Amino acid sequence: MPVACNIASTFGATSPTGGYTNESSRESSIDKAFVLDEDGVKVKLRGKKLITGNVQISGKGSADFAVVAAGDFTAGAFKATSAETTEYNDGEYIDFAISGITYSTTT
Repeated sequence: MPVACNIASTFGATSPTGGYTNESSRESSIDKAFVLDEDGVKVKLRGKKLITGNVQISGKGSADFAVVAAGDFTAGAFKATSAETTEYNDGEYIDFAISGITYSTTT
């Protein structure tokens, strides 16, 4: 069973079984477009509709990445783009990290 220690949200990412999540972060960005007047001067800044979110979770333990499934992108859903483990002291200590992306649109 996945465990999250004092983590309020994994932002749609599924914590792997066999470990516990101790850190999560999300950074969202939106592209900008400038509106020009007839003289070519920028008069207005507008946000485009696509919001891109980069999500990362990390933790400790021997993580089973079977829950990190491949598939199609869908609006608002987390999709893993990388997963890795790092072992220290011949496997005595193991860290894991999962990175992914979300796409959503403004209204």
